[in-house]
Amino acid sequence: MKLAILSLLVAFNLNAFAADVNLEPGLYVPANDYHCAYEVTAQAGTTVEFIFRNNPLVDSSEKCPVGVDYVIKGEILDSKTFVDVRNGTKFTWYRY
Repeated sequence: MKLAILSLLVAFNLNAFAADVNLEPGLYVPANDYHCAYEVTAQAGTTVEFIFRNNPLVDSSEKCPVGVDYVIKGEILDSKTFVDVRNGTKFTWYRY
């Protein structure tokens, strides 16, 4: 019983530490060459708010809903990388 309680406390502490990482504001491009990029504007814990942008690294005839605000849950890996938990796509910060 004590081991179960200790395990829960450790898990909650690790989750609290992971939520303390803040993403760098700016453009994030997907690892899978998707034609849309995300411009991160705000973050609250694991909730990321972004605006759709065209991916500058992909030449595509497909267009994104540029300028549309959207909120998703993200797994924040570090200050310049997150994973969209809806589809598992990894996004990295793009310096232009």
